[in-house]
Parts: sequence; structure tokens; C-alpha cells
Amino acid sequence: MAPSLRRRLTVWGIIPGVALLALFGWLGAQAVATFLEPPTVEVPNVKGKNLQDTLKILADARLTPRVSEGSDQTQLKGIVLAQNPIAGTTLTEQRIVEITVNRPRPLLMPDLAGKSVSEAKLALTELSLLIGRTAVIPAPAGMAPSMIVGQSPPAQTEVVKGQRITLLVSGSKAAAGKTFIPDLSGLSFDDAKLIVTVAGLRLVEVRTKPSNLPTGVVISQSPKAYSTV
Repeated sequence: MAPSLRRRLTVWGIIPGVALLALFGWLGAQAVATFLEPPTVEVPNVKGKNLQDTLKILADARLTPRVSEGSDQTQLKGIVLAQNPIAGTTLTEQRIVEITVNRPRPLLMPDLAGKSVSEAKLALTELSLLIGRTAVIPAPAGMAPSMIVGQSPPAQTEVVKGQRITLLVSGSKAAAGKTFIPDLSGLSFDDAKLIVTVAGLRLVEVRTKPSNLPTGVVISQSPKAYSTV
């Protein structure tokens, strides 16, 4: 074989090897750069979202969630109460984002029967519960006026902070064999039935009528409130 031909073949044999070495060198440099300066992402805002959506959002952002539990009775069960780091923080991929999910402890309605109105208000305020409607019925035998006769929801029922509580309060005593009609307007139908029963009355007829009020709210009654029967 002529010397010039051998030189050409040798050169063409070296070129692919050099190219491969260059390629491996470039890939190695990229790997080192990725190791030294890994890709970064911005932490999304997941506060107030439910857990299922939060896990998907963090997975899409290439971040790793770490879940812990918190308790806030003013918020819905299962939503994210807090996150760390906060939204907008820059992290490298697959870093951990800590999220606190709401698992509120049950809040139970206290038993207010036999308490004074002021005592009942204090007990509800301490639990962040609100007084809704207050209905007055004749004081049962042996009970002074302005005492709690009944309540809705009943004692030991699970409630949430900010919920409005209907109170049934003793009024003045009625004449023997008589009572007066409580004011039921604005009450829910279930609360109205409770009050009628505790007052020693009987619900005999219910009619429905269109109005702008929520469904099931009492808009009128007969006999009128505070009528003696």
C-alpha cells in the first residue's frame, strides 16, 4: 500500500475517535455543571388548596412534599394551612417543601341548659360560637326568667367556629293552663319545631310560600308571636 494512502486511512481512523472523545468530554462537562449548579424551580403557592391538588402541583414543579398536620377549626378540613418555604422561593429540583394540612379537632356544642343567658353567651364566646336567634317561652315550673331552656344544635353535637346557635330562653310565667306563642320568624324549620315542642305546643299545619329567604326558614306563623293560648 502506498505511504500516502496509509496516511489518509490513519487520519480517517483517528477522526471518529477524537469526535467520540470530544462528545464524552462535553457530556462530562454538562454532568459536572449539573452537579455543581443543578436546575432550580420556583416554589408554587399551595396555601388554601386541598391536599390532592397540592401534591400534583408540587410534583409538576419537580419538588418533594413533606406533610404534617395542623388544627384550625375556622378552616375546612384537608386544606393546606401553611407551607415552608413560602411561594416564590427558588429551590433546586426535588428539594422538600413542608406543607401543613388541616385536621381540626372536633368542637363539641356545650350543654347550656339551666345556665343564665349571660353565662351561655360567655360559654359560646369562649368557643368562638355566635348567638343566632333567641326564642322566648314561658318559664317552666321552678325556673326563673332569662334561663336557657333549650338549644340548637343539641349538646355534644359537633360544631364549627363561627357557627350561630339558637337559644330557647325562659320568659315570664304564664297563667295556669296557659302559654304564649314564641316568635318563630327567621328560624329554621327544625329549630321552630324544637321550640314549639319545648313550649308545650303542637305543630298542626305547615305551608310553603315563595320568598327571598333561604329554603326552610319560617316567614310567618299563626297564632301570632306572644299570643296567649
